[in-house]
Amino acid sequence: MFEKYLKNITGKIRAVSYYDPKKRVISPAKDWQRLVVLFLVVNVFIAISSAYFFYRINGDDTFIYENGKNAVAGSISRDKIEKAISYLKEKEAKENYLLLHRPDIADPSR
Repeated sequence: MFEKYLKNITGKIRAVSYYDPKKRVISPAKDWQRLVVLFLVVNVFIAISSAYFFYRINGDDTFIYENGKNAVAGSISRDKIEKAISYLKEKEAKENYLLLHRPDIADPSR
């Protein structure tokens, strides 16, 4: 029985080693089957990772614990927010001014 099994294995190895790639015929059905399987595998991976992140974010694991107590996360100061808003308003005002008024640029070709 072992000899028969060994003969099958050696026959498969010989078939692969004497295989001519020019005679290979690629069927479109096999290509579509591979694409569909790849599509399904990618979608399953995306679903699993999305579920993991959803439960990880909604769970208590995202909070930092120090010595069994909730650590207070750093808050954003009101001054920094107001400073950023004023910067953005100034930037918008400059952009609007440049849109309405043509800048004076020295033309080196004249």
